[in-house]
Amino acid sequence: MNPEIFKLPKYIKLIAGKYRFPFIELINTTRNYHYGLYLADVFEKVVREHENEFTLREIELVYILIFHLRLNCLDKLDRWMAYVDYYERLSSIKPMTQSLEILLQLQEHRYKVVKRKIDKFRKSAKLGNLYHRPQSELTDEEIEERAKELVERVINFEKKNRFN
Repeated sequence: MNPEIFKLPKYIKLIAGKYRFPFIELINTTRNYHYGLYLADVFEKVVREHENEFTLREIELVYILIFHLRLNCLDKLDRWMAYVDYYERLSSIKPMTQSLEILLQLQEHRYKVVKRKIDKFRKSAKLGNLYHRPQSELTDEEIEERAKELVERVINFEKKNRFN
């Protein structure tokens, strides 16, 4: 077994806590949405298999990351019905944590936009401008450059805030 697998909970905690937004931005800037959905599944599996290595708050943060990542990637992949279904399933979770409630409030506008896209699709209206641009339109060099730029922004942010 690969010894690096044992570090996954540590890295997932870090991403879910401090780096959730930069992580999702990395997925967005590289348009690597299929991989984002895959990672959401991996994160969920790791939390289930290593639950004893997480505090309750860390589990909550990881699930918010998973929920956010899935909603984001389903939206960007134009998987509208799956997005709406997932949003509605999350909305029905009881009791709802404050973190989940905030995430759903932040996603509410996208949810309404996606619902309108579905209505347009059902009416056979022109949809060309409603689709997101796929990763295949980027060269490997563009993907790498976008990822490097984001990592540099995060590093610079960390450097500035380390001394404040």
